[in-house]
Formats: sequence, C-alpha cells, structure tokens
Amino acid sequence: MKSNNQNIFFDRLYSEHYEWLLKKMLHMTHNYMLSEDITQNTFLIIYLKYYSTAKNDFKINFPKSFLFTIARNLLFNFYEHEKVVLESAENLTLCSQMSCESSINCAQLLTEVTQLLDPLERDIFVLWCFYGYTLKEISSFVHLSPSKVFLKLKNSKIKLRAGLRNTS
Repeated sequence: MKSNNQNIFFDRLYSEHYEWLLKKMLHMTHNYMLSEDITQNTFLIIYLKYYSTAKNDFKINFPKSFLFTIARNLLFNFYEHEKVVLESAENLTLCSQMSCESSINCAQLLTEVTQLLDPLERDIFVLWCFYGYTLKEISSFVHLSPSKVFLKLKNSKIKLRAGLRNTS
C-alpha cells in the first residue's frame, strides 16, 4: 500500500508541475527539445531517488523550488558537457592545423612540445594529442583533477599556438 501511495504522490507531482517546469526550462534554453529532455530527466531522477523504493516516506514541501533546482542543475551539467565537447572539437582542429596546415610532422611537433612546455604540460599534451586519452584518463596518470588537466591542456595549447606562429 505504501508504494501505491507513493506512486499517487508522484503522479500528482508530475501532472501538477510538468507544464510549469517545461515552460521554465523553455524560457531558460529557448530550445523545446532540450527543455523537454531536462524536464523528463528531472522527474525521472525524483522518481528513481525518492519514489521507487517502498522504504522512503518522502514529502516535498516546496515542489516548484525543488523541481526547478534539480532541473537547473541538470541544465548546467548539460551546458558544461557541451563546453567540453566543443573544446574537444577545437582541440582536434588544433592538432590537424599543427600537423597539416603548418607542414609540421610529428617529430617536429614533438620537438616544439618539448621546447615550449614544462614537463607536466608536455605529458598531458602528448597523452591527449598523440595517444587520444580523455581528460579523466589523463587525470589518473598525472594525479590531478580533470579540471586541472583541462586548464593545463588549454595553457599548453596557447603556448604551442604562440610558439608555432613565431616559428612560421
């Protein structure tokens, strides 16, 4: 009986607040499909975390603020992921520019990398560019957080761009 009551509470929460949350997300994103995904994921998280187990007696006191907080965090996580994907696309373009357009072969690029970068930045760049490791994998090798690895990689790319412009 308890889980049936929880399903009723969840159904009521969903039916009363779905349209409201969808409109809020649409206002923030200006993208209907993304807003719909974020809204659905919000309710999925709430259902799985709070309503799917029969043990929990969970009551939401302020449902709109609760839903909006979860949805906003999901949206920020989505944008952060998109930023990483765009950064990866930029990185791929950088490698192709350095190896193709500048007529620099791998040996020359490695020479530039060893001359322009400090050892940690060099290791991160080589693992990323030549071996194709992800930021998370590199972070486990160099014992830094993925965000620190991201910053080191970004700084090394800036140094390499400047160094390659000076040599060209």
